[in-house]
This record gives sequence, C-alpha cells and structure tokens, in this order.
Amino acid sequence: MRCLNGGLPFIYKNNLNFIQCNRENFCGERMILQFKEKVSEASYKKQKIHEEYPELTEKQVEALNWTNKVFKHVQKYFESEALDNGYRGISKDIAKEFIVDFKNEKFVAFLFSKMEPLLGKDYSKNEWMCKRNLVFPVYGQDNNVDRILLRSSIEPNIEPKEIQLIVNPSKETRDFFISLPNQSKTLVITEAVLDGLSFREIDPSVGFIALTGSAKTRNIKDFISRKKRLFQDKDIVLAMDDDVAGWRANAEIMTALEENDIFHYQIFLYPNGITDSNELLNENRVGFKEKFHQVKQSFNQNSRDLIDVEHDAETVVICNSRLDAVSFKAIDSNVGVVALENNRGNRCAEITEFILENEQLLRGKQIVGAFPDNLDREFKNVTNVIKALDLEYRQFDYPNQAEPPYVKNLYDFLRRNDREFKRKFLETLSAFEKRDKKMARGKEFFR
Repeated sequence: MRCLNGGLPFIYKNNLNFIQCNRENFCGERMILQFKEKVSEASYKKQKIHEEYPELTEKQVEALNWTNKVFKHVQKYFESEALDNGYRGISKDIAKEFIVDFKNEKFVAFLFSKMEPLLGKDYSKNEWMCKRNLVFPVYGQDNNVDRILLRSSIEPNIEPKEIQLIVNPSKETRDFFISLPNQSKTLVITEAVLDGLSFREIDPSVGFIALTGSAKTRNIKDFISRKKRLFQDKDIVLAMDDDVAGWRANAEIMTALEENDIFHYQIFLYPNGITDSNELLNENRVGFKEKFHQVKQSFNQNSRDLIDVEHDAETVVICNSRLDAVSFKAIDSNVGVVALENNRGNRCAEITEFILENEQLLRGKQIVGAFPDNLDREFKNVTNVIKALDLEYRQFDYPNQAEPPYVKNLYDFLRRNDREFKRKFLETLSAFEKRDKKMARGKEFFR
C-alpha cells in the first residue's frame, strides 16, 4: 500500500497500531489502526436488542433472544402431530409458518422457565398453563417476538381456549398478525389468526391481517393511517365474526379506512348459522371458496352495496350508507340491513326497485328506514311504495346532523352515545309492537 503522494509503502514504527509513510519528512501521512474482536451473530443480535430496548435487563435480553431463536428452530426442525394432520382444517405447510408446537407439558414448562424474565411470572409449575402447547408468536416490525397466543392440542376443550401473554415488557406490543405476500392483490382483515389462515388455505396468494381480539382495533387503525399506501392498492375484505363484537370491529376499521380515503373494501358475509371463516372452512370448504371468489369479483364490478337479509331476520333496516348499516349490526347482529351505495343514479329509485324485487322476502318483516333529515323528503316515494305493498314500516329517528353533537354518520353517533342509539332503535321497534297490539284489539272488537 503506497501513500497518497506516491511514496514507498507504509511502514510500522514500534507500535503495531500506528503506521506512517516511509518518507516521513516529505509526506507525513500516518494513521492509527484499531482492531476489533470478531462478534458472533448471536452476540450481535443480543446487542441489537439491547440498543433498541435499553429498558430491558440483561436477563430479559438473553430471554428474548433465546425466544426468537427457539421458535424458529422448533418450526423448522420439529415434527408436529397436531399440525401435520391438519389443525382446524388448515394444512401443515400453512399452519407451521404461524404456529409453534411444543408438543408436551414438559417442553412447554421448559419454555416458560426460559421466558420467566420476560413474563414476570414463572408458569413452568402451572399444570393448567403447561397444557397449552400451541404457540402463535406475534412479531413486531423489528422481527422480535412481541406477544404470544397460547392454545392446546393436548386438551383441546380447555377453557379459555386462548390466552395471550406480552413477551416484550419494555414497549407497547403489536397486537395483530400481518402476512402480505408480494403478489397479494387481496387483503383480508380478520378477527383471529385462524380465520386469516383459513382464507390463506383457500387462496395461497391472499394477504391477511388478523387481530388478537375484536376489541383490539386501535393499533390496526393507527397502522392504516401510517401505512395508507399499503392499503390503497389492495382489494380489502373485512371478515370479522358475525356477532355484535365482530360487527363493531368492522365498523371501527371501516371508519379508519374511510378517514384515509380508502373506500374499495367489501364485507364478507357468512351463511346463516356460521360465525367465522375457520368455522366455514370446516363446515363447507367448497362453498367458502366460491363465496370468496364472488367477493373478489365484486371489486371488478365496483360494487359498494351491502345487502345482508336472512330469511329468518325479523327486522330489516334500509340505510343511507354501509357504515350506517353496520352500526345497526353492531347492536344487533341478527338484524337485516340494506345499503345501496353504488350511486348508479336515483337512490330512491334503486331502493324502490329493491323493495319491489324482494317483496316476498320482506313481507312479514319489520322494515325500518334510517336516513338523514336532508334525504327524508327524497324517500317519501319509497315510503309510499312500502305502504302500497302493505309492508310494516317505521322511520328511525336519525340524529339531526345540523345540531350538536354534529354526528357524521350513525356509527359516529353510536360511539359517542351507545345507550341513546340503542334507545332510539328500541323505540322504533316498540312502535311495531304497539301497532300489532292495536290491530289485535281491533280484530277482537269486530269478532
């Protein structure tokens, strides 16, 4: 190696850490060498955890690093009878990417003993906890385990069926799973990871985000706001459970999407009696696949309608928007809803056409109209058609949007005043009962 001025090679001078040009008086180029010990990969990862989470103790860093390694090792090298045979209808290759099977109680106890510094409690002597051999790790953006969900194949009927533990006590941990293959055009958002994996089972290319509970929507809403570009080029399918909590989660996510100008989403509707996608996968795999194909096709048709009316629904609410419709499902999941948002032309004409085409389906049901005051006059023609068909109809008392609390939609009203929303809906339904009683008294009078 020559100096910058073309001199002879550098030479050492007494100190191996200090070298200078051989032409010292002419060039004066010199440098100091520092030698560092080679750092192993394991030491590097521990050091990185320490730098990212300085609040963690040495033992906690050691435990988190060990946990990251052991989960990957078990997934890659250990056989699993529970997963190999198809867990909850999900094939081995898909399941093993997201589930770690610690096989037996002794192995689970060993896991808990090693993770004790992170969990703040030693579960290794707890027989009830050690039966939970199936671990679903939730990884943060840094690829460290943030939390774990625990289930059991040793005792499948153990209650509760799922337990969550936070693994990194130094931060607010991620509470949703995310898997987005590069080729994913469709993104499904589900209430649980098994539901997300059920969609992956029928469509290997689908991406999914799975919550760790219907109430845990805050973090995913923040994620949508921060990563809106990720969602803007996807066809988004909302597939929460068909119950009040699931519909409320749907409404929360719909609100977050629309606040970020993301409107290309559809709601996955389950057949009557089915509450989630994993149940549908096990009950009717072929039907599930066909249903999902139909939902994906609806994006090509730019459909924004939401029609969910079961034959056994007692009440059907005709709404101004999908978000309004979902608000009613969020207080009574059995209610039928109709929201025509495609804007093909005259909204009143569309609703009238729907009523005429579905007269037999609607007959015998309590029909409720839920429209803002500024649209009330437009829907006079609709109510006239309903009366002409002799269908039972009542108008929901929609909050006045020009007066406090200035609600944007019915879900906004529901979030602000849950009890008042329910009271208004019950009052609407009670009007049907009063009418029935009045008619019954009239019939009795003429007997």
